[in-house]
Formats: sequence, structure tokens, C-alpha cells
Amino acid sequence: MAADGDACRARLLLLGDPDYPPSLMELTDPPPFLFSYGDLSLLTRPAVAIVGTRRATPYGERVTDALAGTLAAAGICVVSGMARGIDGAAHRGALAVAAGRPAAVVGNGPDRPYPRVHTELWGAVCERGGTSRR
Repeated sequence: MAADGDACRARLLLLGDPDYPPSLMELTDPPPFLFSYGDLSLLTRPAVAIVGTRRATPYGERVTDALAGTLAAAGICVVSGMARGIDGAAHRGALAVAAGRPAAVVGNGPDRPYPRVHTELWGAVCERGGTSRR
């Protein structure tokens, strides 16, 4: 959900739904449902997951930002959570390039962004990319 609550509309995807991400169906125990925002087709593109510590050093955040930007510029979907630190840096880096369309996968409910400090980042990811919540 974007900061104003209107930029992204949640969609409920049940296991077996034709739009349920095929890569998740390959898991031993796939989530029975997802709330999705944004462009689900991102999850069928080449992707790389970038996750890391919430207590990242400034150097770690700079490197992550640069790496995510380079990957996004090459057309790769950067996937991360929305946690502080490395996850946030990955999304910011992907969003910094014109071609960047990141995807966020988070575990909290569909009613509000978490952590609150990433409300604006959440809105940007929803507008340019996509997110899934289980």
C-alpha cells in the first residue's frame, strides 16, 4: 500500500489460482494464499533476492544500493523484504534506475506498510514494481 493507501490495491491469490507465482508452487510447503499489489508478472522474470542485516553499515548499504541498481538496469527483478538496512537499500537501488521494477515479499498483513519508516519506499515499490504478502 502506498503512503496514501490508494496507489496499490490488494488482490488475494489462492494456491492454485492461475496467477499464483509458479516458482512458489514449486516449494515443499507453498503459502496457501498471498495478498498481491502491483505487477505480478515481475515474479516470472529473471530475479535475484537480496536480503541482509537490519543493522547494515553505511558501506554495506552503499554496496547493496549499487549492486541492486546494476541488476535492475540489466532487467533483473530485485526481490527483497521491506526491512530496514540491506532490504531497504536493495529497493532504493533498484528504484534509482529507470528500468528498476523491484518486488517485495513480506510477512505482515495487507493493511499497512511495515516498518513504518518505509511507508514512502513501500509506495514507490508498489507503483513501479510489485509486492506479495502472505
